[in-house]
Amino acid sequence: MSGGQLTNGQRAAHALDGINAHARSSAQQEPGMSEERFFFDFDRDTEPGTDHARLADLLRDLQHYASRRGLDFDAAFAAARRDYEVQRTTYQPGDAIRLAGDAAAAGGFPLVGEIIKARPGRLPEYQVEFITRRQWIAEPELEAAPRFPGIVTRFGQVSSAHAARWCFIQTARQAKEALSGASPPKPGTSGISPGSWTR
Repeated sequence: MSGGQLTNGQRAAHALDGINAHARSSAQQEPGMSEERFFFDFDRDTEPGTDHARLADLLRDLQHYASRRGLDFDAAFAAARRDYEVQRTTYQPGDAIRLAGDAAAAGGFPLVGEIIKARPGRLPEYQVEFITRRQWIAEPELEAAPRFPGIVTRFGQVSSAHAARWCFIQTARQAKEALSGASPPKPGTSGISPGSWTR
């Protein structure tokens, strides 16, 4: 075995680190906590197949952990699948939508927005960000719309209206701080980078 090759025990230990991190994060969550950390993952540069391989590696290590602890991985995975099916929603954060039916008629024109959060249930609800406001709307009042076109900014590639609005807000905030006498950002820097968007 080469020095760079992991043992199955090390893989199980990696999985334990992930389990503990998830447990800590879950215990600290509040209903209104921000989902920004995952949202900007849409614009992270990836190589084809990289994310799929990372997910497969995580599942493999979890199997090693279950084996070492005498746990039934298949039963746990089946339970996870059942929970997922209950929790899944038609639209996901980042999806472009517009008001449909009576909701669109009431507004006078079809407003296009972007899903920020999804709340599953018998009647799923979504927090939608429009240009002028952000509000919760029930699924029957929405329909799919063309996705926000990707654009290149000084923050990197942006393929989300929500991310583009966030970049604009950050730029405006930095300009306001500079004008108010706060320390100006160094030339050629923005104080934030695409890497800081990933969670």
